[in-house]
Amino acid sequence: MSFQILAREYLVQLERTIRDAQSSREMTGELSYRPILHEFISGVCRSINENIVVVYEPRQQSRAGKPDWRFHNRQSLGLYGYVEAKALDLVNRLSVSDYQSQVNRYLSLGNRIILTDGVDFLFIDPDGTQSIHSLVQKPIILDSLSTTALNITLEHKFADYFSQTNFRSISESQLIFEVASRAK
Repeated sequence: MSFQILAREYLVQLERTIRDAQSSREMTGELSYRPILHEFISGVCRSINENIVVVYEPRQQSRAGKPDWRFHNRQSLGLYGYVEAKALDLVNRLSVSDYQSQVNRYLSLGNRIILTDGVDFLFIDPDGTQSIHSLVQKPIILDSLSTTALNITLEHKFADYFSQTNFRSISESQLIFEVASRAK
């Protein structure tokens, strides 16, 4: 499926989710939209490379914490990186400064990170280089979210993010398990 179709479907579902959650006054900042963000990210990964494994809510990553998503290659087991979701803000751009200590912990693992609020995607390299790409421009008018112009550069940024893997640190027992499970 094309990025544009995935993005449009995501925005339609996001708009519906926000409206339903707001009408019931039960919306939480980041948790309310995570399931549809997961579907969007998973779809983007499938469209780029079928060998990208998306792990939602992975276990503790060394001493760095538990990111919301972790990506690795099914064949090489190389790690692409992590995604950390934050509360959706329909008006203001996502800022790394609000989450700097958490981002620094993930960067200490030596892999790339995407910090997102579901609309803004802040790509951070291990050397600290950052670039932000928004799916749609903010401020967002909820009535027209699903028809707002898409930022196609985000598609290229995702393709770049998933173009190469990096090493991953694992213990000796994890290595034995990984080798044994593939030896079947």
